[in-house]
Amino acid sequence: FTIDQNKWFAEQLEWQEEFEGIGAAVQKKDDAVQIQEVYKGTPAAVAWLRPLDAIVEIDGEKTKDLTIGDAVKKIRWPKGTQVKLLIFRWNEKDPLKRVFTVEVTRQNVKIPSVQVEVVGLPWTDKQVAYIEIALIGEQTEALLKQQLAAIQNAKVDGVVLDLRGNGGWYLPKSVEIAAHFIPKWKIIVTGKYSIL
Repeated sequence: FTIDQNKWFAEQLEWQEEFEGIGAAVQKKDDAVQIQEVYKGTPAAVAWLRPLDAIVEIDGEKTKDLTIGDAVKKIRWPKGTQVKLLIFRWNEKDPLKRVFTVEVTRQNVKIPSVQVEVVGLPWTDKQVAYIEIALIGEQTEALLKQQLAAIQNAKVDGVVLDLRGNGGWYLPKSVEIAAHFIPKWKIIVTGKYSIL
């Protein structure tokens, strides 16, 4: 990473629950910026953006030469203003609808990293803890620990861990999160390294 890329990456790991933007997680993919996840109730969701949509241009500037950090800076800030995105939706069956332009108004977006709800199972007397983790950043494991402590006295019969749309990000925190649900001393992740 360059110094700027490292700074941007570290900021993402902090995972601010509230920020100014459109409410979509993105990554650099080939010559475009690809949407990984569109969060519920955000300007991106209202604009009907979808995961796997490719952002080809931001306000008329092509994304192929932008770093992911530069692209995010152009999409976010300041709230109340609009950003114009040229979108390529590769999985659209109608060829005439694959490329389109959308204007999205930036707003204050709030996306909790961890949400927990105790849910009763229909037609039974059982209940489960439904845990949704939107993204794994620096604070996610601590937030999960708090939520698990809060539901400890609720008599739950199981846990549903919802990681759909989670862009991942931070492996050490992912391992700490997995350790809450996997028996001690079990292997969670392995890696292969080559020396060149």
